Amino acid sequence: MQINAWGNWAFFSSLGLAMGWALHCQTPPSHTRVGMGDDCATCHADDYQRASQPLHVGIIPMNCAECHGNATWAPARGSNHSWPLDGAHTSAACNACHVGDPPLYEGTPTGCLDCHQSDRDVALEPSHADFSSDCSTCHGTAAWQPAGFVHEWPLEGAHANTTCSGCHSGEPPVYDGTPSTCLGCHQADRDAVVQPPHEAFPESCGECHSSFGWRPAAFPAHEWPLEGAHAAATCASCHGEPAVYDGTPTACVSCHEQERATVTDPPHDGFSTECQTCHGTASWDSADFAHTSFPLTGAHQTVECASCHAGSPAVFAGTVRECVGCHRADYDGSPFPGHSELATTCQDCHSTTGWVPASGGGHPQQLFSITGRHDFPCGDCHNPALGPNGAANADCVGCHLGEHSLASMDAEHRGEVGNYPLGANRAPNFCLQCHPSGRE
Repeated sequence: MQINAWGNWAFFSSLGLAMGWALHCQTPPSHTRVGMGDDCATCHADDYQRASQPLHVGIIPMNCAECHGNATWAPARGSNHSWPLDGAHTSAACNACHVGDPPLYEGTPTGCLDCHQSDRDVALEPSHADFSSDCSTCHGTAAWQPAGFVHEWPLEGAHANTTCSGCHSGEPPVYDGTPSTCLGCHQADRDAVVQPPHEAFPESCGECHSSFGWRPAAFPAHEWPLEGAHAAATCASCHGEPAVYDGTPTACVSCHEQERATVTDPPHDGFSTECQTCHGTASWDSADFAHTSFPLTGAHQTVECASCHAGSPAVFAGTVRECVGCHRADYDGSPFPGHSELATTCQDCHSTTGWVPASGGGHPQQLFSITGRHDFPCGDCHNPALGPNGAANADCVGCHLGEHSLASMDAEHRGEVGNYPLGANRAPNFCLQCHPSGRE
């Protein structure tokens, strides 16, 4: 088929018009086309006329692009606002601030109180009558409540839950010039304290009290730690009534002289006044004296102090440490055997576990050995009825029976041994005259 030149031009011209119309109807984002203006009202005049929230006619310029975008018609961004619409303001209706019928936009005031005067007037906790008119000092746009006032000193602990009128008293409450010292609010608390009375205390309550709890108080400046039983002691027990704090003595005996004076077991008159030498703070009764010069072992552990530390008052410094210093009477009065010829070092035969039985360690081994055949209890050989001395009260004939009986020995020795004693008046230890070591 043949097409002439006129036909070709007509075909392509009609095709171009059709394509141009189609492209315009697709309304791409630029909204601008050859031969068309860029005034939004060309297409959106009806939208402009119908807008009531807010009313646009005669109030808002017809340059829609100042508030609207071509991606979506609503919501409008209000780009010509003189201050940012953030926080709760983004969801507020326009006529909430732009009042009137029709609403006023040009010249609308921007101060907080221009919209929030009624909120300020009805605020009672606290009353805002004396507050700054700059609401942003305490309030933010995210939410009207809670308000966040930057206090002169931190509202911590119990102060965080205290009502404003708890410190800012008066009707209306006074805020400017309110004292910030503890006693500005707590003078009545201080005056009412009786345990201990606070008259002589510093006025800086923060030295002992904290904002997290009025009680318990923690007095940090004590010269020595309040440990053990002292932690539970009342202040008045050391500081008196009425209490005296400045210059209170810190020596134990300053508080415990009465206890010291009444102690009888042992009496403390001759003791050091440094109570901590024997006593601890955990308990007064559990005294623990470290006997360094003489260990208290065995029976010595249960002996009363006055048994060794004699005198009235008792003497402690310089007390003898040798056994015989306490046991001289035992040594001198021992009849069985008599100790006059024994050493005074009692520990040679005796131990602290028990005074009797003695081990016999002080026996004159070189004269008469008690090891071997004569390893007997002392009482088997020594008869206290015969005298106090060791050799004098030895009862040889009382021990030897059987083949060594007195009758047998008399028969064996009569006529064989010169000067062999006979008769009832012989000393029981006459055997030692010939057998001093107990041997033949």
